[in-house]
Amino acid sequence: MIKPHIFLDGERRYEASMHAVPRVGDTLRFHGEIYGKVTEVIWCLDENNLKEQRVNIRVESEFPSSTPPRPEPEAEPVAWIHCQGEDYEELHTWSLTPECVSVGWTQYPLYRHPPKPEPARKPMTDEEMEKQYEIDKEYFGESVMRAFYNGVRFAEKHHGIGRGME
Repeated sequence: MIKPHIFLDGERRYEASMHAVPRVGDTLRFHGEIYGKVTEVIWCLDENNLKEQRVNIRVESEFPSSTPPRPEPEAEPVAWIHCQGEDYEELHTWSLTPECVSVGWTQYPLYRHPPKPEPARKPMTDEEMEKQYEIDKEYFGESVMRAFYNGVRFAEKHHGIGRGME
């Protein structure tokens, strides 16, 4: 008999006697719609028990092909505040037409669930690059420090957040 400890995403979720051990790559269903793929099987040979052999099984969450994860709904406005000048506002459930905009109306969308803001993108400071270089310099060596900095600046400029190579 085999006594597995099954860890789903690092948390122990199952412990009971089994007659067989799943292989790496097998998919397990725990309960309901919770599925996971076996990523590692560890036989615990240092635990002597005549009745049961212990095995640690590492599993990562996944969704079965029949039940894909639901994408988060895109934030859509549910209403708009229409403004004419600074003193007049109206609340509507429809968006302004191009004709209304051309005669001076503006609008502000209102959301039930506001869109998630994009994280601020900014170039690395020289101190951040130096810290990262110190971590990686055993791989790069001392002689490529300038090339390392220039590579970071090139990538930042390519993504529109930096000042380019120095």
